[in-house]
Amino acid sequence: PVLMDYLDAALTAIQAHVQAQVDAHASIATGAVTVMVGWPDFRQVRDADKAYVVISAGNPEVVPTAARRVSFTAGTARYVQASWRAVLQVDVFAREKDIVQALSPVVRAALSDLPFDPGRTLTCADYGNQKIRVVPTEGDREWGPDAAFANLWRRTLELSLRGTVSGTRAWPVFEELVVDMNDRSITIPVE
Repeated sequence: PVLMDYLDAALTAIQAHVQAQVDAHASIATGAVTVMVGWPDFRQVRDADKAYVVISAGNPEVVPTAARRVSFTAGTARYVQASWRAVLQVDVFAREKDIVQALSPVVRAALSDLPFDPGRTLTCADYGNQKIRVVPTEGDREWGPDAAFANLWRRTLELSLRGTVSGTRAWPVFEELVVDMNDRSITIPVE
């Protein structure tokens, strides 16, 4: 896979996970709820679309750390170079208030592992299998009908999102080592 920006990779991993959890829920038909990264153009909302889950984050705070190697494969080493933290906002939109109220707990459950863990750790397949952590920071915020977009009801979930920044470096790979000592040469295979 193509290596993505760490925040894009995190949002993609969250979107795929939430979509899978929503589709797997017994009371929701597969594909009935669209989970997307970034806000849609609400002028394009179709009457057939009953509900949306919109995931957004931005302006991560990056803190450099001492580089540490986390993997080495085929001569390429991956190093963690920094940690980052961002605010994650997940909005649930629906045409009817009761759909928003029923869908919000499903989305919240996808982002936690209760009763063992209030948050969720996910793997970013598009970013070297780095782990990200999602943790709730606030309660759900319900918007009144006067704050709805395009006649859609809305509930907002606020969470904290954190992960690591990594980079790669190619190192030479040796198949054998030749040692010269006292006019003698020994070849040692390197595995």
